[in-house]
Amino acid sequence: MKNPSPAVSIIVPVFNTEEHICRCLNSIKSQTYNNFEVIIVDDGSSDNSGAICDKYATKDHRFRVIHKKNGGVSSARQIGLENANGEFIIHIDSDDWIESNMIQELIETADKEKADMVICDFFEESNNNSHYASQNLYNPITAKEVQSKLINTELLGNCWNKLTRKVCCKDISFSPTNISLGEDLLFNVKILSNDIKIYYLPKAYYHYGVNQPTSITRNINLQHILKNRQIVINELCKIIDEEEFNNFHNLKKNVLDVLFYNKNLKNLKTTYTEIHPDIINNNKRYRPLAPLGYFMAMALKGHAYTAYYLYKINLFTIKFIQQIRKIFYLYSY
Repeated sequence: MKNPSPAVSIIVPVFNTEEHICRCLNSIKSQTYNNFEVIIVDDGSSDNSGAICDKYATKDHRFRVIHKKNGGVSSARQIGLENANGEFIIHIDSDDWIESNMIQELIETADKEKADMVICDFFEESNNNSHYASQNLYNPITAKEVQSKLINTELLGNCWNKLTRKVCCKDISFSPTNISLGEDLLFNVKILSNDIKIYYLPKAYYHYGVNQPTSITRNINLQHILKNRQIVINELCKIIDEEEFNNFHNLKKNVLDVLFYNKNLKNLKTTYTEIHPDIINNNKRYRPLAPLGYFMAMALKGHAYTAYYLYKINLFTIKFIQQIRKIFYLYSY
């Protein structure tokens, strides 16, 4: 007798995360909901990640490993998507982990609300500190509204806090496959171009490791970051009207921020010049605790190096004041 199709396909792209992969896979294995399959895509790992994943597949028939030549996270996610048999799909990064009731509560919510996509909150994990990250959505919410929030950087574009009905991904792929940042944003924007039903579940189940050096997407240099973000913006221009989304102002400004942070001031002057006037006109007020906009405007007006060094001095001064306050606080008891 043929086994019934799994309700959920969990796609796990893996690249050199041997330190974290067991925690990730154990959190999946301990789910209170059992009707799922795990498609682990080993993207050419050079450490023991692939062998560790094989052991899980040997012990649990729900786990399946696909080994491939290294091609980046987009190609890994695409292979996982092509091999998914579930009614719903969700992606989990191999250096993160999930609560034991995540899949059950997401799938029950999807069934109850007849939703095509369920979005939940998550935890940001950094240096043993856990921060609850609310998505600040309100039901009912349309696909167009969520798409707008993604493009305006009001929501993360990640796939791991979004359970999505697989039929909604028909004819949609992780492309181009040569990007490793923003591929999930682009994928979700494509899905949300259709009038699918969205439901927001204001609970956190996913633990997202911020700035982990072994991540499949985080161990990359500045030029790679810039190239990826510009490719994503160019791809978005092909599928939606940028004028409808304020000329992709926030996404483009994010690129300018990266250039400024990293003292790439020559390219700052010539990149996305169409949004320079808006930045200059809307950031005339100096705010000591949030000075970036003010100094960015100064840089775009032709005083790039002055703005950069004043910005650095501002950050140092604020940090110094915070440390002094902390010392006084400690000695006041």
